[in-house]
Amino acid sequence: MAEKTIQTQTEKGDLQKLENTRNTEEYITPAVDIYEEEKGLALLADLPGVNKEGLDIQVKDDILTIQAHADYKNVATPFYKEFDIQHFFRQFQLSEKVDASKITAQFINGVLKLSLPKAEETLPRKITIEIG
Repeated sequence: MAEKTIQTQTEKGDLQKLENTRNTEEYITPAVDIYEEEKGLALLADLPGVNKEGLDIQVKDDILTIQAHADYKNVATPFYKEFDIQHFFRQFQLSEKVDASKITAQFINGVLKLSLPKAEETLPRKITIEIG
Protein backbone atom coordinates (compact mmCIF):
# COMPACT_ATOMS: atom_id res chain seq x y z
CA MET A 1 0.00 0.00 0.00
CA ALA A 2 1.53 3.27 -1.07
CA GLU A 3 0.63 6.78 -0.11
CA LYS A 4 -1.27 8.49 -2.90
CA THR A 5 -0.56 12.14 -3.56
CA ILE A 6 -3.29 14.59 -4.44
CA GLN A 7 -1.98 15.07 -7.98
CA THR A 8 -1.01 12.20 -10.25
CA GLN A 9 0.31 12.14 -13.77
CA THR A 10 -1.66 10.38 -16.45
CA GLU A 11 0.05 8.39 -19.20
CA LYS A 12 0.01 11.53 -21.35
CA GLY A 13 1.88 13.46 -18.65
CA ASP A 14 -1.10 15.68 -17.76
CA LEU A 15 -1.74 16.39 -14.08
CA GLN A 16 -4.97 14.95 -12.74
CA LYS A 17 -6.66 16.41 -9.64
CA LEU A 18 -8.11 13.88 -7.21
CA GLU A 19 -9.86 16.41 -5.02
CA ASN A 20 -12.26 19.30 -5.45
CA THR A 21 -10.09 22.33 -6.23
CA ARG A 22 -12.71 24.87 -5.09
CA ASN A 23 -12.73 23.67 -1.49
CA THR A 24 -11.27 26.44 0.69
CA GLU A 25 -10.88 24.37 3.86
CA GLU A 26 -7.34 23.61 4.94
CA TYR A 27 -6.26 20.03 5.62
CA ILE A 28 -3.24 18.51 7.27
CA THR A 29 -1.84 15.02 6.83
CA PRO A 30 -2.57 12.80 9.84
CA ALA A 31 0.21 10.67 11.28
CA VAL A 32 -0.30 6.97 10.50
CA ASP A 33 1.32 3.67 11.39
CA ILE A 34 0.85 0.63 9.15
CA TYR A 35 1.44 -2.87 10.47
CA GLU A 36 1.39 -6.20 8.69
CA GLU A 37 -0.73 -8.79 10.44
CA GLU A 38 -1.30 -12.44 9.66
CA LYS A 39 -4.45 -11.85 7.59
CA GLY A 40 -3.77 -8.36 6.25
CA LEU A 41 -2.69 -4.85 7.18
CA ALA A 42 -3.66 -2.61 10.07
CA LEU A 43 -3.56 1.16 9.66
CA LEU A 44 -3.64 3.43 12.71
CA ALA A 45 -4.27 7.15 12.20
CA ASP A 46 -4.21 9.87 14.87
CA LEU A 47 -7.17 12.21 14.39
CA PRO A 48 -7.38 14.49 17.44
CA GLY A 49 -10.54 16.57 17.80
CA VAL A 50 -12.52 14.38 15.38
CA ASN A 51 -15.71 12.56 16.29
CA LYS A 52 -17.38 9.70 14.41
CA GLU A 53 -19.76 12.03 12.57
CA GLY A 54 -16.85 14.04 11.17
CA LEU A 55 -15.06 11.00 9.75
CA ASP A 56 -15.38 9.91 6.11
CA ILE A 57 -13.55 6.83 4.79
CA GLN A 58 -13.98 5.77 1.18
CA VAL A 59 -12.44 3.44 -1.38
CA LYS A 60 -12.79 4.40 -5.02
CA ASP A 61 -10.68 3.14 -7.92
CA ASP A 62 -8.35 1.37 -5.44
CA ILE A 63 -7.64 4.64 -3.61
CA LEU A 64 -8.36 4.67 0.12
CA THR A 65 -9.33 8.18 1.26
CA ILE A 66 -9.47 9.29 4.87
CA GLN A 67 -11.08 12.68 5.40
CA ALA A 68 -11.88 13.97 8.88
CA HIS A 69 -13.35 17.20 10.17
CA ALA A 70 -12.33 18.25 13.66
CA ASP A 71 -15.14 19.57 15.83
CA TYR A 72 -13.85 21.82 18.55
CA LYS A 73 -15.56 24.87 19.93
CA ASN A 74 -13.74 27.35 22.14
CA VAL A 75 -15.58 27.97 25.39
CA ALA A 76 -13.95 31.41 25.61
CA THR A 77 -11.70 33.67 23.60
CA PRO A 78 -8.12 32.50 24.11
CA PHE A 79 -5.58 35.09 25.19
CA TYR A 80 -2.69 32.81 24.10
CA LYS A 81 -2.92 30.20 21.35
CA GLU A 82 -0.21 27.89 19.96
CA PHE A 83 -2.23 25.69 17.61
CA ASP A 84 -5.49 25.46 15.69
CA ILE A 85 -7.59 22.37 15.29
CA GLN A 86 -7.30 21.37 11.62
CA HIS A 87 -9.14 19.00 9.33
CA PHE A 88 -7.36 15.89 8.06
CA PHE A 89 -6.95 14.37 4.60
CA ARG A 90 -4.85 11.43 3.41
CA GLN A 91 -4.97 8.97 0.52
CA PHE A 92 -3.36 5.59 -0.12
CA GLN A 93 -3.13 3.50 -3.29
CA LEU A 94 -4.36 0.00 -2.47
CA SER A 95 -2.68 -3.06 -3.88
CA GLU A 96 -4.65 -5.81 -5.58
CA LYS A 97 -3.59 -7.94 -2.59
CA VAL A 98 -6.04 -6.01 -0.36
CA ASP A 99 -9.72 -7.02 -0.39
CA ALA A 100 -11.28 -3.53 -0.41
CA SER A 101 -14.80 -4.92 0.10
CA LYS A 102 -13.86 -6.30 3.54
CA ILE A 103 -12.12 -3.24 5.05
CA THR A 104 -13.38 -2.49 8.57
CA ALA A 105 -12.90 0.55 10.78
CA GLN A 106 -12.81 1.22 14.53
CA PHE A 107 -12.59 4.70 16.02
CA ILE A 108 -11.70 5.05 19.70
CA ASN A 109 -10.54 8.23 21.48
CA GLY A 110 -9.32 9.99 18.33
CA VAL A 111 -7.46 6.97 16.94
CA LEU A 112 -8.75 5.33 13.75
CA LYS A 113 -7.88 1.68 13.14
CA LEU A 114 -8.52 0.28 9.68
CA SER A 115 -8.22 -3.46 9.10
CA LEU A 116 -7.33 -4.17 5.48
CA PRO A 117 -7.65 -7.93 4.91
CA LYS A 118 -5.65 -9.71 2.24
CA ALA A 119 -7.54 -10.98 -0.78
CA GLU A 120 -8.39 -14.69 -0.54
CA GLU A 121 -6.12 -15.66 -3.43
CA THR A 122 -3.09 -14.15 -1.65
CA LEU A 123 -3.65 -15.96 1.66
CA PRO A 124 -1.54 -19.05 2.25
CA ARG A 125 -3.47 -22.28 2.05
CA LYS A 126 -2.71 -25.86 2.92
CA ILE A 127 -2.76 -28.42 0.13
CA THR A 128 -4.40 -31.69 1.05
CA ILE A 129 -2.75 -34.87 -0.13
CA GLU A 130 -4.89 -37.62 -1.55
CA ILE A 131 -3.74 -41.19 -1.52
CA GLY A 132 -4.97 -43.00 -4.49
